[in-house]
Amino acid sequence: MKTPATSVRWLPWTLALLGLAALCWALVLWGADWRAFIEAHPEAGAAVFCGLMIVLPLVGFPISAFYVFAGLTFSVPVALAAGGVGLAANMSLGYLLARTVWREPLRRRLEPRWPRLFALDRNACAQVTLLVRAVPGVPFTAQNYLLGVLAVPFGLYLALSWAVQFVFLTGVVLTTRGVMDKDGAQALWGGLAVAVALIGTRLVWRRWKRNSI
Repeated sequence: MKTPATSVRWLPWTLALLGLAALCWALVLWGADWRAFIEAHPEAGAAVFCGLMIVLPLVGFPISAFYVFAGLTFSVPVALAAGGVGLAANMSLGYLLARTVWREPLRRRLEPRWPRLFALDRNACAQVTLLVRAVPGVPFTAQNYLLGVLAVPFGLYLALSWAVQFVFLTGVVLTTRGVMDKDGAQALWGGLAVAVALIGTRLVWRRWKRNSI
């Protein structure tokens, strides 16, 4: 178990990272024509997009906005590559912050009331991860931090979380790109991908839950 002192040592890094995220958010809201910049400098634009996608959701910027922007701005392969890397890096950083900074303070407050939350086996961790990812309305940032605080094993957390979100990313990119290019078939495939992600995640979670009873 990490001691409170360990969490304190991470506090300056947390503040620095959140400050960087706030600066990036301010730049996005500044009013610059980011899409024009990215279209004029495609390689640098993809790198800038990926960097913003890694940092901004750490302070609550909606991940869906990045999915739509990627579909509007990039080709499908570039959008999926940049988005996939951004998702993996952001999820990893969010998990690290939650696990090293906020887990112990929250654990001391919550464990007396809900002790089972901090004693999950691997099967329960998989169920919780899928449940959190499948519930509509829970912000992406809160999902990452919650699973980190609960200490879901990192490999399991990243594999399941990335897979679910990458299907959502693919669906939104295909749908947006299909609408932009007036390609009805591509837009339809995008909608199907989102439906498969929602339905499939819930079905798998229910099956694991049923098998664990």
